[in-house]
Amino acid sequence: MDLSLDRISMLLAALPHYTRPTIHIAGTNGKGSVTAILDSILRAAGLTTGRFNSPHFLFVRDSIRINGQVISQNTYQQSRDQVVRVDMSIRSRASSFEILTATALSAFEEAQVDVVILEVGLGGRLDATNAVPSEAVIACGITSIDLDHQAILGNTIEAIAREKAGILKHGVPCIVGRQGHPEVLRVMQEVADERKAEVVLVKDSCVTTGDAPILSGGTHISSTAPSESILVTTQDGRVIRTQLALLGAHQLDNVALAITILDKFRSSGSLLSCVTSQDIAQGIRNTRWPGRLHWTAYRPTSSDGSQRREMRVLVDGAHNTASSRALAAYLESGVQSSPRYFILSVSDAPPPKTPLSTLAPLLKKGDFVALVPFSPVDGMPWVKPVATELLSYTVRQLVGGDGNEVRAFPGLEDAFRWFDAMIGGQENVTHPLFVTVTGSLYLVADLFRLINGDSWAE
Repeated sequence: MDLSLDRISMLLAALPHYTRPTIHIAGTNGKGSVTAILDSILRAAGLTTGRFNSPHFLFVRDSIRINGQVISQNTYQQSRDQVVRVDMSIRSRASSFEILTATALSAFEEAQVDVVILEVGLGGRLDATNAVPSEAVIACGITSIDLDHQAILGNTIEAIAREKAGILKHGVPCIVGRQGHPEVLRVMQEVADERKAEVVLVKDSCVTTGDAPILSGGTHISSTAPSESILVTTQDGRVIRTQLALLGAHQLDNVALAITILDKFRSSGSLLSCVTSQDIAQGIRNTRWPGRLHWTAYRPTSSDGSQRREMRVLVDGAHNTASSRALAAYLESGVQSSPRYFILSVSDAPPPKTPLSTLAPLLKKGDFVALVPFSPVDGMPWVKPVATELLSYTVRQLVGGDGNEVRAFPGLEDAFRWFDAMIGGQENVTHPLFVTVTGSLYLVADLFRLINGDSWAE
């Protein structure tokens, strides 16, 4: 992987100048959720938005959204054709992700959206999104940072944080979400000082399952029903009660970061000052981010073509240690009792990231696991699943047993049939049984295709 801003900078310089006010989001986990929350709130306030996420979900085009909708095939093709023509003309030799990034920026500029929310693809400093003109960036947001992509970003939290801090711009405020590693805050402050940028720290979230005291000062979120009803206290002390459809305690931190970013501008007389408490409540309530702690259902078919009973399915694209830890915390919060059922696939990655480091926080003795390779990824032929033999060896280490707890299957349908036969009459009212599909967002995408085809993304 040849990381550099040379090609994308050359390409963007030859395209119509990008001027859209942009919120740039980097971090290890939670970037997509924060962009989705911001997008939803800004649209509730009547602003037009552009949003760029990576990786894509079902197909390359769904990484680009205007006003919450995937851009049309026609709009995408027109923008991409223009970018490719310029790339060939000036011989910038841009990579596929650089072409996609330039396509997104061109589409947003052509649509003259009010605000763009831009998610970093990998790292930050040398990510293609970091070639966006500095004068267009109105805020940088940093979600939780943890170990991931060490072969590219570095083997320590400090090194990874420094790469992600590379998106900070001179004089542009940087809002830093709650962090599990203190060195992240030190690195962010160091880089901010160098670039004369203000660092705004999100206050620690106050999370309870009952009536919570509202703390004065800062942004606080308290859960009055697990991952459902929440209270948001803004910087000026206003209390907003709303519903959050994004599940998991970690999503409260993502909401807090999004709200703190908006709070930075709401009293400044800027474009974002139009956002009201009602907009925040509605935007949070309407936020959807499929594939992350997302409940759905699937009815497998038997070998003779008859349909079996409908199975509840929890899907989550957990793909590293931190996100697997978050999924495990959700499962252990009373959602499921033993035995637990998983369908897994894991992307092949260079050391030190391994299937064991990804799955160790999640799997435990007694779990039943079906291994399924995900299909080829649109536009990213280099992304491959871990070989079944290696994944099977790793999973067996974690779940133990006599070997019958782990099976490999060629596809999701076969895996669901196995669980259908296994679960049989075990269903009970107190703890309804379900299957968790996880380990890779690409496997989650395969499940969405199996259930709905490509209709979700449209």
